[in-house]
Amino acid sequence: MPFPLAHPVAVLPLRRHSSRWHTFPALVVGSLVPDVPYLLPGGLWIQESHQLAGSLLFGLPVGILMIAVFYALRTRVVGMLPAPYKQLFLPLCRHPQASALAVVFSLVFGIATHIFLDSFTHKDGWLVEHFEVLQLPVLVVGSKTARLCHVLWYGCSFVGAAVLFVAFEKWKQQSIPARNALTSNAVSEAVLLAGLVLPIAVIHHLVNSWLAQLLTVVFCSALVAALLLRSTRSRPARRSSSAVPPRQDPGQQVGHDTGGTPWVLSPPPGAPTTPSRTRGSASSGAGRRPHH
Repeated sequence: MPFPLAHPVAVLPLRRHSSRWHTFPALVVGSLVPDVPYLLPGGLWIQESHQLAGSLLFGLPVGILMIAVFYALRTRVVGMLPAPYKQLFLPLCRHPQASALAVVFSLVFGIATHIFLDSFTHKDGWLVEHFEVLQLPVLVVGSKTARLCHVLWYGCSFVGAAVLFVAFEKWKQQSIPARNALTSNAVSEAVLLAGLVLPIAVIHHLVNSWLAQLLTVVFCSALVAALLLRSTRSRPARRSSSAVPPRQDPGQQVGHDTGGTPWVLSPPPGAPTTPSRTRGSASSGAGRRPHH
């Protein structure tokens, strides 16, 4: 299977097309729910959730539960985010809940995309078992053999993670009008972050020991840390109050030399100067009569 968090890229194009027959949150949940058994102890439902009938028997109830939790907690969770992200996600929380029919249809479609991707990237996938070209060996490391289906697994994981990152950055740019357009730096960061997914996939496939689990944890932690650091750096900077320039005497000229150092030119000796009048002197002189 590709990296689990890369699966939603298969339903990403449907986000732009609104319809009463599908809802994007349920599409994302459906694309992820077959991998939920990996979080359960004992490996329960792992094989069944990646088969056609078992994926529906397991995925629909669990997916409906996940969607219910999403709708119940979305506003509360977004309210705990930092202010820039709270302003970004709160408008999405105001969207009405989708109908039950749209949720079920979206879950089924999302599950189908997951099963299809796994069918040519998993060693037990339907397409891998029926097309020998997907079983061709590409790399041999000790007793482990990386076949074409595994290479496709790595490629889908890398491309999926990068596309999701770029899509999220583009969505932020469209949601915040004052934000600069998507730059090449965002694409470079997407490639670097997606590159952290590759060691996770390779180690998970080629190494089977406590060291592999430790390295997987290390790279997963590095991926999370990189995402957190990137989100912190991408926060909009607060607008600082403009500095009030110092009051200039009418008889002085202020400028800068070629090195950028400010200089003040005072009036020559004996030159008339215009006294600065303060509010107090103006008000005190207003009530006096001139002497004749």
